Formats: sequence, C-alpha cells, structure tokens
Amino acid sequence: RASPEEGTRNGERPVEVGCASYHFPTVSGTDSSSSPAEGESSSASSLDQEPARDSEGRELPCVNYSSLALKEFGWSLDDGTDLPVQKYFEPGCHFHVRSRTFHGRLDWSKDGAGGGGSWDGSSTWDVVMQFSSDLRYACAGSVIKNRDLPSYPLDGRYSVRWIRPAGPNGALVESEETGAIEVVGGQFELFDWVYTLDWRTDPRCVTFQWPRMGDNEDEDEDDVMGERHIQRSESGVDLEEMPGGPPVGGTIVWTTTHPDYPKIMWKRETVGGPPPPKVELFGPRDNFYCRVVAGSGLVASALRPRYQPDGIWGNVFVQAGKVGLASYHFLSQDCLGDGDGRGRDDICQAYISYEHPLCALWPPLDDGCPIPSRVPFCSVAWDNQTRTFRGVIDWMRAHGTTWQGSSSWRYEMQFDSEYSCVSGGRVFNVVEGGSETEYSKYGENLVYINAAIMDKFQDILQEGAGTGESNEAESGTDATMDPQSDDFEASSGGNDGRAEGTHPEHSNSSSAPIDEIVGESSSVIPSEPSPGNDADVRFLEASRELRRRLTDEGASHMTVAMISQLFRAVQRGTYEHLIDFNL
Repeated sequence: RASPEEGTRNGERPVEVGCASYHFPTVSGTDSSSSPAEGESSSASSLDQEPARDSEGRELPCVNYSSLALKEFGWSLDDGTDLPVQKYFEPGCHFHVRSRTFHGRLDWSKDGAGGGGSWDGSSTWDVVMQFSSDLRYACAGSVIKNRDLPSYPLDGRYSVRWIRPAGPNGALVESEETGAIEVVGGQFELFDWVYTLDWRTDPRCVTFQWPRMGDNEDEDEDDVMGERHIQRSESGVDLEEMPGGPPVGGTIVWTTTHPDYPKIMWKRETVGGPPPPKVELFGPRDNFYCRVVAGSGLVASALRPRYQPDGIWGNVFVQAGKVGLASYHFLSQDCLGDGDGRGRDDICQAYISYEHPLCALWPPLDDGCPIPSRVPFCSVAWDNQTRTFRGVIDWMRAHGTTWQGSSSWRYEMQFDSEYSCVSGGRVFNVVEGGSETEYSKYGENLVYINAAIMDKFQDILQEGAGTGESNEAESGTDATMDPQSDDFEASSGGNDGRAEGTHPEHSNSSSAPIDEIVGESSSVIPSEPSPGNDADVRFLEASRELRRRLTDEGASHMTVAMISQLFRAVQRGTYEHLIDFNL
C-alpha cells in the first residue's frame, strides 16, 4: 500500500501492487518462512528487468513504482523527474528473523537528472519494517527520511500575499488577504498538500511544482486545476550571493504558471533552525501494508468459522466481533492433557489468535518481538458435564519471554448449553516467581461470543418460517448466507491494550467496541417490537427463549444484550458487517 508522499492529499492513497509496494525476493537454499514475503518469481521478473544484486550475487529487495496511478497523483522526484520503476535497497539490507524486522536504505542521490536526486526533501531513506508473526502485514516500523543538510537556507516562517488579475483589463492587484507558511527541511504544507523547494538545481532561481489538485474529467472545459503548475523565484533570493536566503523582513517574489495566481510574495518572518528527520510510520493506523504472494493475491487466513452446536470443539469465540483479536479457537480435543496444546500433527488444536491487524496496536512481547500470531493453550482440560474449559497460556514456555510482565495466564471458561458464548469464568495472571492473582471475569470486562453465532440464528428463523413455530438450531454448518465483512476498520474504537497494568484481552478491550456491534444501548437488553405478523411473533418467542436460557445459565447482562442484538440484526437482515472474519 502506498504512503501519502509528495503530491498526494492525505487520505487519497493509491492501493495496488506497484504503488510503492515492497518486494522481497526469495532466498534460495533457505527456509522461505524466514523472509518477509515469498513468491514464485523475483521482484523484477514481472517487468523483464535485470534485478540489482549484492556482492554475493543475491537479489536485493526493492520498492516498486510501476503503477500508472502514481503519475495521476503527481509523484515524482524533487526535481520533477519520474520515479524509477523499481528502487532497489542498498547492499547491506537485512532481515532479522527473531524480531521479524527488515532494515534497509534507499539512496535517491543516484537518481534524478544527472544524479544528485532527492525525494520528499531527502536523498536517503532508512526503512525499518517489522512484520506480524505470521508475516501477513507490517505491524510496526518507520521510514526515516534523513535531512541532507545541517540547515536549509529557506527554512522559516513566511507571510504570503497573492497578486491576482482583477477588473475588466486584468490588471494585477495585490490581494488584501494574507496567509502563512512554515518551511521545514525545504518543504511546507498547505491545505494537506506537501510542496518541496528545489534550490539545488539552480541556486539563483528556486523552483517547485504544485501538486495536481484536480481531474480533467470534462473535456469541454479547461480544468487548470488538473495540471502541475510551476512556481519560480523572480527576485529576492539568490543563494549564490546570499547562501542563507533573504534576511528577516526580506521578500521573495514568485511567478507561477497558474493564470489565476501569476505572482505570489513571501515575506520572511523567521529563520528556521536545524530540521529534525521526517518520520513516517508503518502499521494499521499509519501506512498499512498487507502481504501478497506472487500469483495468489493477499495471503488468506484460516477458513471462515462454522457453528458447532454439540460441543466446544470446532468453534471460535471472539471479542469485539473480530476474529484474530485475541479470539479463542478450539479445533480438536487432541490437545487435552499436560502437553503444549499441539495435536498429533504438531498443529495448535486450542489457541488464542492474534492474527488481526489491530493486534499490531498492542505492545510487543517484553523482549521486543511481535506478538505471535497464535499462542497454544497448554495443560488443557475439558469438563463436558459443566461445559468448563481450563488451560494455560504460558509465555515463558512458548516464547522464552514475558508479555507486559506476565509469565503465564490461567483460564477457566464456562459455556452456555448451545455454545453461543462464554457464559462465565475467570482469567488469572501469573508473574515471574509464581505469584497468581485474579485478572478478569467473563461477562464483565471480557465478552466473548461464538464467531458463527449468526449461522445458528439464521437456522432458527428459517426453521420457524418452515414449521410455523420456533425451533432450536440443529447445525449451522449448512447455512446458505455468509455474513462476511469485506471491510477492515482500522479505528474500531477498541482499547488498544495499553491501559496501565492490564493486558490487551484483559483490559475491557471487548466491551469498548460493543456499541459498534450492537448499537448505542449495549448496556440495556433491547426492547421487543410489537408483533406485526407471524414472522415477528416467531422471532419474539425465539428471542425471549434465548434471553431466558442465557440468563438462567449464568450469562451476564452485557453478554445477553450483545447476543440479543445480533439475533435482531439477523432478523432484520442487517448483520453483514457485524463480524469481521479477518479473511
């Protein structure tokens, strides 16, 4: 996914391969799981270009700028020349396997007209990109755009006046209105657009390009806002004679190619100091990059969960309506016993999933490594009579480190008789040294429901419609509708797991986004509509029975409210975006 670089308005980011996409070639003779991405061909083969290599003949990773969308957004080097189709990282870039972090440098000084190029005000970018533990997305890191100079001659604050044509004869008149800009590192921002000054090409005449601020959609009109206009200094600045730029109080007069703004005046008010590096972050709330594999598109996660009414095994339970946001996955009872939670094929059979991109907003493990994508329950026990699951998440045993000071968590979960939710139970926190304290209670600050609960609800309504009475669902595995969400809301409103002294899934991270799932009144069980027809009557009967059963089996008020609202959403047909299956 492309970053909002020069010429791109904030929020308008082209998203496709070739729009500043990062390409990592496979390393022959090594385990492909140790590299950030894998594909069937090299990063350059799709463009029939010979890839750059290091001194040992290994192909270097690159950033791909081949998409035509980049020209539409006006992306170019600071001197106006086109971006290279592929920009290779310098030799010495490397991937640290344990922390899943790529380190590399892009040297723009080798590009541009005759070399000496820069982009976004910097000739070198240092890239640090940390990947999720399943390598599906960049969860953290940054692009550090190093400032090339200890100081920039035109940095500082300026007041701006526009000289525009006025009257029937088009005489130029100085506008009474003024503006203000702050130049930092040879750049300034105005109305969400970034402008980069170019004084290196000709120190006697500073120039910069305006971004393309519109589209020429109407062929019958000359939409000048769709062009990239040029602004050039006419007087007031000559960096050969005055290397520090005009003094405070001095005025730079500019000419532009825009007919409505033929001249602009800047009056210098301050002289700027040494600028800091420009830093752009990776992650779900910043520049979000998802992994692709050559020829197969985005990397897919597991299949969509299905409702299993006869027991815990085969079910997935979620908080905040998001699979992978510390969701519980119970695949097979092969995990029972004192082992590490893996079955005969060394596959996690009961685990917590941290595969949702929002988990990147939580702190890393205490040794700095990303949160693992899946953490198995160990010491697993299941009591079929009381529908109670017991298990331990042992961070020290599985990963050799703690998470926010916890060495392990001990779980006790009770489920309702139809496995719609976690109806009760507790989580205990164990710190190094063995001290154990109760941490969270289900139904209070942990609300977990079956991820496929709406399959069950569809069956209830369909069976009721067929027989004239409400029936219990037999199985949701043959549901004909798939309420899969195609959208990923990076700002879900959930707790980001940074509350002092709490862990992400123990810090009310599920209750905060409940309103997003069940409406504004999640603390109150929904009122029942007046029955208008047989279908409404059947729904009301089923809804009352559902709430009564859950309450009798110990489910909390909040859990019952959430499930009741989901049932109502299925009855109304408004449920498609309520569960994010993270597919």
